[in-house]
Amino acid sequence: MKSKRDLDRVMQTVCNWGNQFIKTHYFEALTEEQKEDSVDVVLSFAEHMYGNYRLSPEKWNESKLERCCLHLLPEIMVVDDSYFTSMAPVLSAFFEFLAERGFVSQGHDLARKIREIDQEIVEKGLDPANWNIGKLIFMAGIDEGVDVTDEKEREKFLKEFTKGPYAGYVMEKVLDKKRKSSRISKKDKQKKMTKELRKEKDEQEDMSKEVQKKEKQIVSLHRWLEPQEMEKLDDK
Repeated sequence: MKSKRDLDRVMQTVCNWGNQFIKTHYFEALTEEQKEDSVDVVLSFAEHMYGNYRLSPEKWNESKLERCCLHLLPEIMVVDDSYFTSMAPVLSAFFEFLAERGFVSQGHDLARKIREIDQEIVEKGLDPANWNIGKLIFMAGIDEGVDVTDEKEREKFLKEFTKGPYAGYVMEKVLDKKRKSSRISKKDKQKKMTKELRKEKDEQEDMSKEVQKKEKQIVSLHRWLEPQEMEKLDDK
């Protein structure tokens, strides 16, 4: 059983690496928004890779990275949209830095993997259909103007949330958002399927036209050869 002390050790190590990372060209290449999000992105990734999968940095792997970034973090992280748009660029830069310094030998592979799933991270993170109930409630609170980073305001919101009609009102907003997201996801899938079918149909039509074109060329070729063949027969 891993203890909190073990987690603290991991986080201290990652913080030390982070202090070196921000002085490198890897960090300088990030946008200002990505730099601002970098601490939250790196520390939340390290914390949940250890806390949920019991993986310290030297054991990070592509499979758990994908699970953490595509499922766990989108489900639970109450953050601005920029957190998810910054995740792949920040982690990619951080992993390359770790590999260069020899801190994490598999860093290059992790950087490649996070770049591959960049767009999917954004889609998963911004889609309410992937959020758990706790995140949905807090995001509904944010919609109502609640500053969830303020402890007193957060506690006040949660107390009010548990009382009668207000809870029902917020939950209805939460469920409505989830229903809309689900409908949008279905529509997107239908649109994608329709687009793929249309593309397939167009490709088949293009192929059919190409076949017809070749057939005409063959017929023309035969017509061109026939007189010559007739002349050979006449000479004989």
